[in-house]
Amino acid sequence: DGAFTMIAPEGWEVRELAGFKYNVIIGPASSDFAPNLNFVDEAFAGSLEDYVAANEKTIAKLLPNAKVTGQFDMTTVAGEPMIKMTVEDTQYDRDLLQVFYFCDGGARKWVVTYSRARDEDSKWDDVVDAAMQTFTLGK
Repeated sequence: DGAFTMIAPEGWEVRELAGFKYNVIIGPASSDFAPNLNFVDEAFAGSLEDYVAANEKTIAKLLPNAKVTGQFDMTTVAGEPMIKMTVEDTQYDRDLLQVFYFCDGGARKWVVTYSRARDEDSKWDDVVDAAMQTFTLGK
């Protein structure tokens, strides 16, 4: 719908899923889990840093066993700031690594979530970082 563009990782599929506002991007499955990216936007007039802090509090409240393992500043190829937060968690008896990429769209903020099984090879992590650097908000 023009809200954003990005180049999906090679070999990953863009799919429409019921209940999701935006398409998701699904990577090749290994064992019984496929790494994936999903996209959410919401109204938030504060700074990107305040949005990240609010999300960290929400994660702690909704996922009490989650552990934030890192937070990093990134920049897209268009020069836009992005904040990356890595989280380890267990959901539905599955140990996950989730990476939240926070982006500033002015009065709307974006969070793109990359999820993979924690015990899976990290080979997609750098590939997803590179894809996220192509994330561009529509005008």
